[in-house]
Amino acid sequence: MKDHSIIVLRQQVRGRTPVRFGVNIEVQDHHESTNLWDWVADSGITVAREFHPEQTLRRRSVEPGTWGRIASREDFEAFRKRIIDDPDGPMVQWDNYAFDTALPWLGVPDGIIGKLNALEIMPLISLGYGTAHFPRPLIRDIDTRHVPDDAGLDWEAAASAY
Repeated sequence: MKDHSIIVLRQQVRGRTPVRFGVNIEVQDHHESTNLWDWVADSGITVAREFHPEQTLRRRSVEPGTWGRIASREDFEAFRKRIIDDPDGPMVQWDNYAFDTALPWLGVPDGIIGKLNALEIMPLISLGYGTAHFPRPLIRDIDTRHVPDDAGLDWEAAASAY
């Protein structure tokens, strides 16, 4: 007897298909000459994240206080909303990012973004801005025994990292 499967279709909804189907890809130098892009084109993905958290694409840190006083979560959320509402406005200094520069183990991010855009796949690029790159700690008094509440966070430092 052959192995076989029985598929039963029912009217009850058991789950939802995700709106986006994505993958994490790690593309390095010479990405334009790999066959990865053929696989990506045929995969049906709608979003791709190219990540290298140990690399930073920021050319320089943004000093806390650059956008005014941000003393609370509410101030931070208002700051964040201004960026989301106008990402091409003055809040984000895009010339501060090295998208057009070859970085070790990353290649040239503009080329990767270009390939994904040509395939009509939304690119998500991690800026790799880890804690070692923060201009000052995000937590005022680090106590490893508990997670601080909102008052224990340096919201201006969080805004500069965001």
